[in-house]
Amino acid sequence: MHSTIYTTHLHAFCQRNFGWRGAVGLNRVALGADLLRAPCNVFYAPVWLLAQLFAALMLRLGFSRLGTTLNTLPPGLRTRVQRELCQRIENELLPEILPDQLTPEQQQRVRQALDRYLAARNATAEITANLLVLISGVLLFHTFTPGGMGWGQQAAQVLNQQWKISHSWAGEWLGGLWYGWFPPQTPLWLTATCIAGALCFIAITAALSGIVADPVQNLLGLQQRRLRRMLANLRRALRDGNSAPWRPPEPFLARLFDGLDWLRFGG
Repeated sequence: MHSTIYTTHLHAFCQRNFGWRGAVGLNRVALGADLLRAPCNVFYAPVWLLAQLFAALMLRLGFSRLGTTLNTLPPGLRTRVQRELCQRIENELLPEILPDQLTPEQQQRVRQALDRYLAARNATAEITANLLVLISGVLLFHTFTPGGMGWGQQAAQVLNQQWKISHSWAGEWLGGLWYGWFPPQTPLWLTATCIAGALCFIAITAALSGIVADPVQNLLGLQQRRLRRMLANLRRALRDGNSAPWRPPEPFLARLFDGLDWLRFGG
């Protein structure tokens, strides 16, 4: 009976915060300083994931102090949206599973669980932004661009080629024919500039994508499933004290796009 009541409570929470109206109210605070924090979080995310993998290895090898320290690293700068969402979770969901008094270790477990949840949500936003980049690459360049590096490299090549054609001494028609057969060398500065612009676009899009991504995930049941897993793991951690920390799959999926992007960039 308690499980049924709690499931209903969790469903109501998701509907209220991740439905179309709730998502607009939650994510509109992303405008402002969050647009500056978002690029920092995107660039930091691979470093954080590597630290978590190294932490798991250290714990398995018996280096518990180092592994625990790495496990407690925050997944990035907390945005206003994240702080607001954490406050709602703490006020509405956590009282159902938390004891009246928390030890310092249990408080750390709660912070860690919330950090992992935020990392999963950030990764989902990155995946959404990368999908937009992938679609735009197909539409604009007719090629596979799974991330900012591949998209930026392709954009730099197109811009450089068009500039060469328009400034060709033989005219645009012959210039287009010549540079179509013999593409010009793209300057490194132009490639770097386009890549930086593409990565910033991904970060900003990720910061704002929740307005659309949150309701879609809610309709698919992903929001409720992610919260349920986080809360179930936290309940076990508070009860057992030595259970493994929750490792959501979304950060790993987001890094898969990074791997494809590196392969595309190197190719």
